[in-house]
Amino acid sequence: MPWGQRGPRYLKYLKFMVSSSHYAWCHSDEGDGGGRLTLILHVQPGAKRTEVIGVHDNALKIRLAAAPVEGAANAVLVAFLAEVFGVPQRQVVLKRGNRSRRKVIEIIQAARGPEVLFTQITASGVN
Repeated sequence: MPWGQRGPRYLKYLKFMVSSSHYAWCHSDEGDGGGRLTLILHVQPGAKRTEVIGVHDNALKIRLAAAPVEGAANAVLVAFLAEVFGVPQRQVVLKRGNRSRRKVIEIIQAARGPEVLFTQITASGVN
């Protein structure tokens, strides 16, 4: 299967990577009543639309519909994750990777768990 085409085996792999109880790209900390969710992301700016693609090198890969100029891609990423997790943008904090494709994001008191990202993968057209 060519790289651009994604079939049922790829979808099954993504489902395993996202719904597995242990994955390297997401950590949850329920201590102090804060409920912090830490995500390790590989971001690809300059895409036609913002979408979750899958897993790349132990990080969740997200394409962003913004150029990597003066923080525009970071702003789109924060807005996207805030919408997906049902929190205000001020609760999505960029911890590391301000000028890098590899980013560490912390979501404070996420209304939804990381499995919501799987619905983003299937909604983005993975067949």
